[in-house]
Amino acid sequence: MVWSLADERFQENLAAARVYFAEHWTPCAPRSASALDRPVGQWLSNLRRPGALEGRPEWEAGIRQAGFRLSSTAARSPAQATVGSRRALPC
Repeated sequence: MVWSLADERFQENLAAARVYFAEHWTPCAPRSASALDRPVGQWLSNLRRPGALEGRPEWEAGIRQAGFRLSSTAARSPAQATVGSRRALPC
């Protein structure tokens, strides 16, 4: 069994991002935002940095599976920021 602390933290943060979205109806969390005692805003900000997901196709797939795509495309709501069949993280 292969276990990775980074992968576990990614899954915890992804779950927190889903909770934040469910509560606030937007993936645009300020850097100070948190959910499930996780720093969701800072985590999302870090993922938007160039190269943040390099070498981690499973993380990118997890974000897509959650219904989001990391993008700098601005929009009012995730439903308005569609790229193909996926919503974009507009922040």
